[in-house]
Amino acid sequence: QYYLTTTASPATGGTITPASQWYNSGFNVTVTAAATPSTAWRFTNFNGDPNKATSPLSVIMSAPQAVTAYFALPATTTTLQTLPSPSTYSPNVSLTATVAPSAATGSVTFYDGATSLGTANLSNGTATLNVTTLVVGSHTLSATYAGSTNSYAGSTSTPFTITVSQATQTITFNPGSTPLTQQLVAIPATVSSGLPLSFSSSTPNICTISGTNMNLFALGTCTITASQAGNANYSAAASVQQNITITPELQSISFFPPGNPPG
Repeated sequence: QYYLTTTASPATGGTITPASQWYNSGFNVTVTAAATPSTAWRFTNFNGDPNKATSPLSVIMSAPQAVTAYFALPATTTTLQTLPSPSTYSPNVSLTATVAPSAATGSVTFYDGATSLGTANLSNGTATLNVTTLVVGSHTLSATYAGSTNSYAGSTSTPFTITVSQATQTITFNPGSTPLTQQLVAIPATVSSGLPLSFSSSTPNICTISGTNMNLFALGTCTITASQAGNANYSAAASVQQNITITPELQSISFFPPGNPPG
C-alpha cells in the first residue's frame, strides 16, 4: 500500500477530496478540487503545475503521492502617485493609491522604504493619505493593498524613488507708518514658510528690536531688515529692508461743560 496526502492551499480557498489515506498499489485515485462556495476563490492548479489546471486529477498509486490543490482570489493591481510632485519640500503631500478592479474593498498602507507612513481605506478604487514627513532627501515610496477576505488578492505598487530638495521661501514686508508710542509695536512682516523671522534695526536712535516688535524712541524713519535663515527643508529667504515712518503720537482733548468738572 501507498499513502496519498491531499492538501488544500489555502484551506479557506476550497476543498480537496478524497482525504489523505492509504491505497493499494496500482489503484487509480480521482482527486477533485472545489473552491469554497459563495466566495471569489477559484481553483488554479494541482501541485503548482499549470499543466494540471483542471479538476479532477487522476493519480495512480505506484508510490507515495502528495497532491496539493491551489486556490486564488482574483488578482489586483495597485499604482501610486503623489500630489504635488514633491521634487521640492512641501509640508503637505497627498499620496493616492489606485487599486484595480475598482470594486476592491479594504485598505492600503503607504510606505517610505520599510517605514509605514499610514493606512487609508479604499473608496471607489482609490485611497488617499496626507503626509507631512517627506523631508529633504531621498524617499522610496510604495503602496500595498492588503486584499479583502474571500474577495480580492492583495497587491503592491512598483516602488519609485523621489529626491526632495529644499523649498524656497519669501518674506512679505510692506512699508508703512505708525504713531510714536511707548508701547511695543508689532513688525508687519511674514514669511511664506511660517518659520520665525529675525529682525534688525539700522536706525537705533529711532527704533530698536524686541523679538518681533519695535521699540520706538523718536519721530523719523525707522529702517528694519527682516531675515529668515532657512532650515533643513527651506533655503534662506532673501532679506527684505523697509522704512517705517514714525509719526507724532495721537492725542485727545477732553472738554467739560461749566459746572461739570471731571470726577
